[in-house]
Amino acid sequence: MNIGIVIPGFSDGEQDWCIPVYLNLVRTLAQSDSLRVFAMRYPLRRDQYTVYGAQVIALGGGSYTVGVGRVALIARTIAMIIRQHRIKPFDVLHAIWADETGFAACIAGRLIKVPVVVSVAGGELVGLPGYGLQSGRVSAWLVKQALILADCVTVPCQYAFDLLPSRQLTSPQPLSANRERFPEPIANRTAIVPLGVDPILFSPSSETRIENRLLAVGSLSNVKGHDKLLHALAQLPDLSLDIVGEGPLLSELSTLAETLGVAARVTFHGAVAHDALPRFYRSAA
Repeated sequence: MNIGIVIPGFSDGEQDWCIPVYLNLVRTLAQSDSLRVFAMRYPLRRDQYTVYGAQVIALGGGSYTVGVGRVALIARTIAMIIRQHRIKPFDVLHAIWADETGFAACIAGRLIKVPVVVSVAGGELVGLPGYGLQSGRVSAWLVKQALILADCVTVPCQYAFDLLPSRQLTSPQPLSANRERFPEPIANRTAIVPLGVDPILFSPSSETRIENRLLAVGSLSNVKGHDKLLHALAQLPDLSLDIVGEGPLLSELSTLAETLGVAARVTFHGAVAHDALPRFYRSAA
């Protein structure tokens, strides 16, 4: 099968973990299928190279942009997908995220008459202070259009499924359907596909696990709720906590830990390389 994957950012090489789950996805699919990965924003250059046998086409969009720059990037991505389809026709396009990647894949899919799968990560469906694509009108519109146009939508859990903007929104004509079929609501085109975990890297270990030790891994930003975790820890005197991650709230969270009297039981580890993370998981309760 010839698969085109449209994604915001992808590994710059086999040693660049970028977002490990997608590197693993491509490595696995490339063993049996022909893959071309369209990386819209990262790496920060326009280039073509190979990762695990998959062809990666970097569009070089760079950091998040708005206005004309964003429109140009989406148009460039659509044009590149069409160009690659002419070289070697796609059987399916798969967009990771239902934002500009999903929109670009769906428009290209309609033009070349190829079915499109859009995988929702979660942030597309919420609009919290400082987080989520529903906070911006253009991003929210792009998400809605991607969900409407996709032949198939995947979400990681029931909670994300329930956040779909309107499960009755219909597709004008799923390409994979009979031409005489009536439009289908999003719910009928959506599958819950849980995010996977590598069971070899992240297997539990009774030998190294510390029963009273908790672990939090994530950026130190408001949406992660580390402040609530520290307040909870203050009510649980027998527990200790490892916090892995970096971000703008490090100083504030460190001060809060002192104020709550839990600083001696909290360790801020900062950024930790992906291949070093499994030992943290194995040691945590």
